[in-house]
Amino acid sequence: MEFIPTPLKDLLLICTDRKKDFRGSFQKYFDTQNSPLKSFRVNQLNHSINAKEGTLRGMHFQNVRADAKIVICTKGSIFDCVVDIRANSPTFGQKFSVILSEHETISLYIPKGFAHGFQTMEKDSHVLYLHDEDYLPSQQNGISPLCNSLAIEWPLKVSSISERDSNLPDFMTFIKLGANQ
Repeated sequence: MEFIPTPLKDLLLICTDRKKDFRGSFQKYFDTQNSPLKSFRVNQLNHSINAKEGTLRGMHFQNVRADAKIVICTKGSIFDCVVDIRANSPTFGQKFSVILSEHETISLYIPKGFAHGFQTMEKDSHVLYLHDEDYLPSQQNGISPLCNSLAIEWPLKVSSISERDSNLPDFMTFIKLGANQ
């Protein structure tokens, strides 16, 4: 297991080995003992199943009770994108994206204080999220994944997006409201 820093502070790619034999394969996605993330504890596990290619979800985060997460694509592929929304971070407002796929052995560790979203690159794409905090509906928040101020270059035409995500505020409004202090 290898943890690779990204250009954004504290954001890591996790590269693991996939063992293959005549039965199929086995892959360990995360191991606290062999990780620099000693304090990360899985508190909640979520599974997102996305029927259509081009489905867009995000950019989500929780207020007050922010959560760190590990994102893994177990079927299909996704264009995964994060934005550092920590007001005091040296990489505040910067974004990072990566393709996560069932064919690769890369996942993404997202620390507390990042907005997260993804677009499916294939139909029937599955995403697992390992969260270190419970999801609290009263704390849910987000930034429009389509806002001009973030200028995320989603690779495909958007085929599906929730009404909630369509109505999220743009990044400049988020900043004016005090960001994520």
